Amino acid sequence: MIDFLLLTEDNNNEDGTWLSSKNESGGDMQCQRSRPLLNVAERRLLQQLRAAVEDHNADVQVKVRLADALDLKNSGISDELFSYGIRAHLDFVVVDRDTFQSLFAVEYDGAEHFTDRETIGRDHKKTEICRHLKFDLLRITKCHLEVVFLGKTQLRRLVEDWFAEHGSGQTKTPVSLFPTVAYRR
Repeated sequence: MIDFLLLTEDNNNEDGTWLSSKNESGGDMQCQRSRPLLNVAERRLLQQLRAAVEDHNADVQVKVRLADALDLKNSGISDELFSYGIRAHLDFVVVDRDTFQSLFAVEYDGAEHFTDRETIGRDHKKTEICRHLKFDLLRITKCHLEVVFLGKTQLRRLVEDWFAEHGSGQTKTPVSLFPTVAYRR
């Protein structure tokens, strides 16, 4: 049996045509190489982050290329950081719901972010780019997802504090709100 990609027209959908994976007998194929974009901890963070930003006319985008969230061209960063920045992604980017303007980013740091030299090095580069461009970067661990005060997690309190300081997020100020968790290196 030969597998192939078939461009089909789906009359039940207003979007027009769809690329559909079909086998020779017309049955749908499952991609054997696809994998989840988020692990269990990241999915938990996403759920909490979306809940924390929903009252602030904001939304959360997942796995955004750093160079898509920030303009790296002629930014004054080194060639090394520029090269890294066009290849790296941010785990989560909080955006204005109406304009899709990037407001701040959230990185989930699991154990390897504290023990693996290569991961620590990449984190340092990402942090330096965000610091140089005055873009707030919040680094979160699983501890920030636990309820600690008045039914709120540290994540929710940090996000609420960010919006209290920045309002709608249209005016950028230097990175300073997340000093204990954002730039620990």
